[in-house]
Amino acid sequence: MIISFGQTADRLLMKTVTRRNWSPRYAKSILNAWERQLLKNKELELATLGGQSGQGVAGGVAHWVTTGFHCQSLCGKKPGFRSDGWSSKGACTTPVCKHCDRIKTQEILEAYDRSPRNGGKCIGSLRLLCKPYQEALKDMPASDVALEGYPELSKDEFINKFFPNIEPTVLLWVIRFEFTPN
Repeated sequence: MIISFGQTADRLLMKTVTRRNWSPRYAKSILNAWERQLLKNKELELATLGGQSGQGVAGGVAHWVTTGFHCQSLCGKKPGFRSDGWSSKGACTTPVCKHCDRIKTQEILEAYDRSPRNGGKCIGSLRLLCKPYQEALKDMPASDVALEGYPELSKDEFINKFFPNIEPTVLLWVIRFEFTPN
């Protein structure tokens, strides 16, 4: 799943919320991402209750695992199979491979500087902080303007800049997130 930030990519390090006028189909896919994130978080909690920290070794290649996984990687790959984050000598260069790290940190969504259909590139990942919800534009708290990355704008200026043709009563999807750059 991706979310593109075309007009606001330059402010992404300051943003923790975004509003979107998504189709019901796309909104459902984002809600499904939230559900997957919750599921992964629960699996991680259950798996880390007890157990031993250590290395999983298969085929002579070490893959670090976390407490409770008993020689299994977080991403579901067998320890020892090459993936991003592995050195040429076969040792994992980080505590977990990039795939495992994405699951461990619940980074389900990718952030793009603009739509991939228009040549956009992945600039980082997003971890959802709460379940996406709908809110009328008129009900947006003024404090959210700063969280949108524009503390210098008033609520009305923000709405006029980014939502000029949308009625204030239209329900927009609100996504609260934490951004991690690539």
